[in-house]
Amino acid sequence: MEYILSDQEIEREVQKNEAYYSVIELNDVLYLNNKLYRKVEALRGLHNLRTLYLNNNVLDRISGLDSCVNLIALYLNCNKISKIENLGCLTKLRILNLEDNNICAIENLENLTLLEDLNLSNNCLGSKGPAQISNLCRNEKLTILNIQNNTIEEDILKDLSELKDLSILYCMNNPMMSKCKNYRKLFVHTLKRLTFLDHKPVKEDERRCVEAFFAGGAAAEQAELERIKRERQKRHEDSVECTPCDVRVCAWVYTHVGRRIQKRIPSTPLTGSHAHTPTRSHLHPWACARALPCQTSQTPSDFRKYIMGK
Repeated sequence: MEYILSDQEIEREVQKNEAYYSVIELNDVLYLNNKLYRKVEALRGLHNLRTLYLNNNVLDRISGLDSCVNLIALYLNCNKISKIENLGCLTKLRILNLEDNNICAIENLENLTLLEDLNLSNNCLGSKGPAQISNLCRNEKLTILNIQNNTIEEDILKDLSELKDLSILYCMNNPMMSKCKNYRKLFVHTLKRLTFLDHKPVKEDERRCVEAFFAGGAAAEQAELERIKRERQKRHEDSVECTPCDVRVCAWVYTHVGRRIQKRIPSTPLTGSHAHTPTRSHLHPWACARALPCQTSQTPSDFRKYIMGK
């Protein structure tokens, strides 16, 4: 039996599912996944459709979607599609998922000028020639691109740099990665808007180190890393102040002094002029906090000197 998605089939699906409106034209989302469809006939009456799920079928080509002119999201992942085609009428499309298919090249997407999210992972890109990343140059709004787990061998960095809004990129598990020395550094340095690369965020500190590396090599990168560490430490110290509040004092003691206090505090209570000094038996947070005569003007360094006896 050949499973074909037609208008009659859609009507049957709508009638038996209470989640849909009985009038097909009123539905803006259709879930037609996991139905073993092998072919999509020309569909009519879907002008208001915004999201269409056709994933996890056995479609071998894209067809029958010309009337879905208002479609925003199309999910065709986990099929047997070998070519990107027949999408030119979907000019409002923003999300296109073609993961887990048999696609060998990126093509026929030039009309999708509003496309923001393209998933082509787990395909055959590069297996029969160049992956044709350059064909995405018309998709100027593309911000998310997933091409991981393919067979891309050519240098694609120049083509990717043309995508000015690209901020999230997945391209791991491609042969070109092993050929590209300092792969991550190079991509972060070239793609200035990148905020996520291969399941790892691109933070400002990393970008600073990368820029230092390309400006002065590994030594400059290490120097920048040390500078970042010092800045972090200073910010942390500046954010902590000893106040009359016992809670904040205790937090500072346990965080910044820690076990060193226990090493310097005698195991038995002191008498005389040292009676105010905390002992091991007084290491309860509140007792430790009250042991120090705090003033609002004291700084963490003052506190450390008092506790450490410096």
